[in-house]
Amino acid sequence: MADSQLRDYKGVQLSIVRYKDFWQRIDPLKFCSTLEDVKGGRSDTKDQLLVNKPDGGTYSDADVYAHTVRFPNGTSGQTKDTQFEIKKTGVYVLVFSNCGTVTQAVISGSVIVKNSYGFLPGNEYHKLPFYGWLLCTYVVLALIWLVLSLRWWKELFNIQNCIAAVIFFGLVEVSLPHNM
Repeated sequence: MADSQLRDYKGVQLSIVRYKDFWQRIDPLKFCSTLEDVKGGRSDTKDQLLVNKPDGGTYSDADVYAHTVRFPNGTSGQTKDTQFEIKKTGVYVLVFSNCGTVTQAVISGSVIVKNSYGFLPGNEYHKLPFYGWLLCTYVVLALIWLVLSLRWWKELFNIQNCIAAVIFFGLVEVSLPHNM
C-alpha cells in the first residue's frame, strides 16, 4: 500500500470500553461498521469499531473512548498524543481493532493510564491516609529508639540492634509507593 493511502487509512482504532458494559457495547458477531451502518445511523464512519450507543449519542455517552490510529506523515515517524477524560470509575478493557483492509502494517506505541491522583490505582487510593499515619508512627518510633540507643549504647545487646533494623525496614516499606 502506498504512503498516501496509509496516511488516509482510518481502519485501525484503539478503544477503551468499560468491562461490565463490553458485550452490551460490542456485538460479538459484527465488530466493524459498514456503509449500511453509516446510512442507518449506527456509525459515523465506515471501517470503524461498531459500538452500540444511544440514538444520537456519542462514544463517550456509551462509556467508550476511541482513538483512530494514524500512520505518520512522511519521515517524521511520530504521531500526536491523545488524552481522554473518563467520567465513570471502573475496570476498562483496551480494545485494538483493525476494521480496514491493511494487514501488513506494524503499530507501536504506549498506553499510559493515569487518574487525577497520579499513577496510583483507584482501588489503592483509600489506603494513602493509613500509610501516612503508619509512616508518622515509624518515624516517632525510630527517633525514640535512636535517642535511647545513643543514651545506653554501652549496654545494648544484639537483639536491640535487630529491633533497630526492623524499625528501619518498616520505615522504608511505608515510605515506598505501594503500586509497584
